[in-house]
Amino acid sequence: LQFKPPNGLGEELDAGLISGGGYFFIDNAKHRYAGVLECSIAEIVQVKIIGILDTVLPDGSPGFSLLLVITTEFPPIQLSFGFTLNGVGGIGGVNRTMAVDALRAGFRAHHLDSVLFPSDPINNAPRIISDLSSFFPPADGRYVFGPMLKLGWGTPTLITLSLGIILEIPDPIRIVILGEIRMALPTDDLALIELNIDVLGIIDFGVKLLTIQGTMYDSHVLIYSLSGDMAVMLSWGDNPNFAFSVGGLNPRFTPPPNFPQLNRCCVSIGLGDNPRLSSNSYYGVTSNSAQFGANVDLLIEG
Repeated sequence: LQFKPPNGLGEELDAGLISGGGYFFIDNAKHRYAGVLECSIAEIVQVKIIGILDTVLPDGSPGFSLLLVITTEFPPIQLSFGFTLNGVGGIGGVNRTMAVDALRAGFRAHHLDSVLFPSDPINNAPRIISDLSSFFPPADGRYVFGPMLKLGWGTPTLITLSLGIILEIPDPIRIVILGEIRMALPTDDLALIELNIDVLGIIDFGVKLLTIQGTMYDSHVLIYSLSGDMAVMLSWGDNPNFAFSVGGLNPRFTPPPNFPQLNRCCVSIGLGDNPRLSSNSYYGVTSNSAQFGANVDLLIEG
């Protein structure tokens, strides 16, 4: 028998004017060290820092790979036309790359907030560190960096847009656009209209491919539940192709290569499952077709 130290340690501090905490994580098997720091000054300015350090490169050779995410949130600063600046941040990585498949999986699981202004990062630290490690894995000679903004509209804020633009260099250059749109009207506590939309855009100059995906979830207008996906794909390589769809394509149509699988646009009456009256639809345009389809489902279970 011998003593095994913990691989994670978290703490919180509340000293009145300054509050916050931190989390430190060690993975000896992967030679990985990670930490989360959150600080709030007079409940006005919130600073969050997330760092991941690997001391062994993917091929097992000695080296280091560092990823750092820093965000700052503050009271809304008026811009114009009702828009406000609610936060700024950035991401930077040395010997890091972007894993497109992992980003798409995180997008479908609604985990983009692990990058864009994460909420409660100390209590959610294990998930955030796991997400960031899979989104931006170590890669020798690759660098990622980019700014992040948190914008609002209305006073108090009714619509929030979190946006990040991340660039990976050197060649092949890739750009990833991350976005989250949140709207609750008239208030968060009594939301008669609630919309939650995630956006993921990827521009890969190496394969000459642009893809933009959007998904709406946990949304409703009064008693009508809303959900659905959209996507745009543009390829300008040796085999140019184009496709745009809201709700997917016709099931008998062979989609272009790399086009994602989409959920139908759905409008349901009632917030429960029984009884349920829903309408599903899709609209699509490709380089050689225009498509539309819809149906209505009624479900009553006794």
